[in-house]
Amino acid sequence: MSSSNKPQIIWPSAIFFGLVNLVAVTVIPLWGYFQGYSTAAWVVALVLLMLNGMSITTGYHRLWSHQTFKARWPVRLLLAIFGGMALQNSIYIWAARHRVHHRHVDDVERDPHSIKTGFWHAHIGWMLRSWPTSEVDFSQVPDLERDPIVMWQHKHYCEENSAVDNGLIALLTWGEGYHNYHHAFQADYRNGIRWWQYDPSKWLINTLAWTGLAYQRKKTQAFRIQRARLNVEFNRLKQRADKAQAQGSWRELFDRELQQFRETIGQWQAIQMRKVEAGTDALRDRWYRTELHTSLRELEYRLKMQRKRLRALTASLSDLTLTY
Repeated sequence: MSSSNKPQIIWPSAIFFGLVNLVAVTVIPLWGYFQGYSTAAWVVALVLLMLNGMSITTGYHRLWSHQTFKARWPVRLLLAIFGGMALQNSIYIWAARHRVHHRHVDDVERDPHSIKTGFWHAHIGWMLRSWPTSEVDFSQVPDLERDPIVMWQHKHYCEENSAVDNGLIALLTWGEGYHNYHHAFQADYRNGIRWWQYDPSKWLINTLAWTGLAYQRKKTQAFRIQRARLNVEFNRLKQRADKAQAQGSWRELFDRELQQFRETIGQWQAIQMRKVEAGTDALRDRWYRTELHTSLRELEYRLKMQRKRLRALTASLSDLTLTY
């Protein structure tokens, strides 16, 4: 196939693979030559390498993709965590593609990484361009939708950018592991927004603020965070519904929830406009500030409740898929 007929390059993936390999063949050897690596560093690297690899082969492949055995939840949880660290996507997506690969093995029109397309494409190239065969068919994995660990891992894997949130990496990088949130809300002084998330820089900044040595901490509004999460969940659910060709009452409920979501966003935007139009003098009024704050909290609560209804709608879609 000529270069002019090839699909568009997926630049985030291409840049990620390029940088990782560049660092692997330059920075890491140079650091080892000039600084050396401690015994502990070698041990941690080898242990993580083993755990990541075994979690893919044992968990992603044999447990979830082919269901060659069953495991108790602690084992499944560890396989999901360390498998996610291998950066080969979520179990849900990995297994969906792998089942398609087995169902249409070596069919260049359907197999995402058919060896008949060449060694490079089969192992790397299929991830670097928007090939039609690389589209994820979630209808292949309805059984995994009932696995809470699989869906938990998929929910927290990176969705709209190549950066991921990883609690273990946060421990090793002084809180910089919550990279997905940082990319989505880069102006926020926090990386780990939950009280239990390891983010020492956040704690240091807060301490400095309490002593008056730091000020004007930029913090993303809770509504904007909830809105971003819901937007991802709506998009994901719509894609699944389109694949399953869901219609009737389920589609009506989905459309109703989506319309309410848009209305809630519109009301939030109207409040923001009111604040701008009122000016700083009006915002100094205690009653006015309280009224705006109450309105915003009500909208935040509305999104919180909508997330619960969306989960129920997701579960009902899974039931419909299994029925048909």
